[in-house]
Amino acid sequence: MKYLNNKTLFTYKKRNDSQFWRGIQAVKHKIRFGVTFKVRNGGDTMFWDDIWLADIPLRLEFPALYDKCGRKKNARVKEFWDGEEWTIPFCRPLGACDIPVWEALMDRLDSVHLFAATDTPVWELEKSGKYSTKSMYQFLSHRGVINKRLKKLWACRLPMKLKVFLWLAVHGRLQTGAALKQKKWKGSANCHICGEVESVDHIFFRCVVAHFVWVCFKEIMGWGRAPTGLEDLFERWIPLGCADYNLKLSNFTIIAWVLWINRNNSRIQRIFLASPVMLIFRIDSLMQRWKVLLRKPDQEKTGVLRRKIAYWLQNFEMIRPRGEDD
Repeated sequence: MKYLNNKTLFTYKKRNDSQFWRGIQAVKHKIRFGVTFKVRNGGDTMFWDDIWLADIPLRLEFPALYDKCGRKKNARVKEFWDGEEWTIPFCRPLGACDIPVWEALMDRLDSVHLFAATDTPVWELEKSGKYSTKSMYQFLSHRGVINKRLKKLWACRLPMKLKVFLWLAVHGRLQTGAALKQKKWKGSANCHICGEVESVDHIFFRCVVAHFVWVCFKEIMGWGRAPTGLEDLFERWIPLGCADYNLKLSNFTIIAWVLWINRNNSRIQRIFLASPVMLIFRIDSLMQRWKVLLRKPDQEKTGVLRRKIAYWLQNFEMIRPRGEDD
């Protein structure tokens, strides 16, 4: 096994002009860990850049050796095998600190045996090992990780406008004061009620109006405390896998929707409620209206929740104004 200390040229050999390879080459620098190779003759596998000998490319595992390869950084595996031993040309001599690294690489290569067969690519993002545009899209969108929470959101039994609304909220896409200010809006980024910066968490949890609503539900449900933000809500109140996940997500979406509509009415149209307790009536009304979309067990649980709300409202020292819409 030896290495050369001179600059050398190499002949570039095109890979198979298949749909698979066109897809891989188009996004090669973005994918990094999407495809591995079973090396046979080494003609279709890049020695340094492809994943074939370890779980990461050799250029990442042996960066000092890779830096000294000069024009041979794009060489195929077979170009470094002369039929008897591995011969890797370097453009600069190896220093004393490089020798242990070189020996570690040679130890890895001892287990490699080239023979007359074509290298086989394996697409790691599919169980079949075959490339698919679906897995490519998922990888480029969120590195192949499926967001189970959003998947459940689209599957929950709510009107589509509420699903879209919650998706926008989770992704920070609602047109809050803070979001509008980032788009060079000339108005104020602060809440028109309490003066704090108006973010999604502020509208849903921290504004005095939202805080009142959550305190009411804290009393209705007998909670020890109320959620303080979306992160707190999803980590402690509606974690994935919790009991009645879909029902809890639906109920929160209705509460958030009522708070958002109230915010728009008061900030944009300058329409204010006679009392914040009217928000509880509106939440209860929407739970009743959309209960029919739920599965039978969830409808029954919603009925129990609504009875708790009704009992609390009866004991609240407030008379509902006539003519107030649900």
